[in-house]
Amino acid sequence: MEISSFLEPGAAENLEQKRVRLFEILKNLNRVLVCFSGGVDSSYVCYAALKALGRDNVLAATAVSPSLSEESRQEISAWILFTGVRHEWIETAEFNNPAYLANNADRCYFCKTELYAAVMPLARGRNLTVIDGSNFSDLQEHRPGYLAARQNNVLHPLEEAGLSKPEIVELARHSGLPNWNRPASPCLSSRIPHGQAVTREALEKVDQAERIIKSFGLRVVRVRHLAFDTAKIETSSEEMPALEKKRQEIIRRFSELGFTRVAFGLYPATAEAALDAPQ
Repeated sequence: MEISSFLEPGAAENLEQKRVRLFEILKNLNRVLVCFSGGVDSSYVCYAALKALGRDNVLAATAVSPSLSEESRQEISAWILFTGVRHEWIETAEFNNPAYLANNADRCYFCKTELYAAVMPLARGRNLTVIDGSNFSDLQEHRPGYLAARQNNVLHPLEEAGLSKPEIVELARHSGLPNWNRPASPCLSSRIPHGQAVTREALEKVDQAERIIKSFGLRVVRVRHLAFDTAKIETSSEEMPALEKKRQEIIRRFSELGFTRVAFGLYPATAEAALDAPQ
């Protein structure tokens, strides 16, 4: 399979150079612990580490907390079986941190701080360098977790190699990774608006609600848990007609979860969505 698809003339050669550079970076690290979320970025850097260093020199670690969806757990488990990577589930304690639960704009900083507090002793004990899937595109976004990574000397091989998000997707496709086109799926806490407290109960409702929507065959789904027990369902413009066909069933089933109003909108959100009261 050739590296091509969306690439401009000459870009395939440039991407191959970046891929080679990534493998050089990884080889120089000797032994790594990959902070593995199951997304395309951490999946590809983990795959590349396996190819560059061999299975015995790579450990993937995934944080387990109420913010990890059941679907993500299942997908991660399947990916572990697919690659054969050594893996550990790590219990993290961000739900014991009031600063995290307050859910301000820097929530991700406290999440990553708890993650690194859990994985660093493991990495030190096994002489592993901690890496993650941060990439060159992330430099253009607000990422509070970057500060926590810097404070804990976490390395970003994809970023160092100059690889952007679209390039990583292309490399994952080229490598035959089963999740190369997986829609981005941030943690469940991201479904709660900043300033509204994160609770276990709210995240469980979101997780159940998203499973309901995905049972209809939709791929791109966000269920936002807004104030006053309002759920806002976001999906792509392509999948919105399928969502609309299930409107009344969704309202009924969301009511059973405890939501009092349901909104339908596009992801990314482009306009206000009308609110529907459960029937």
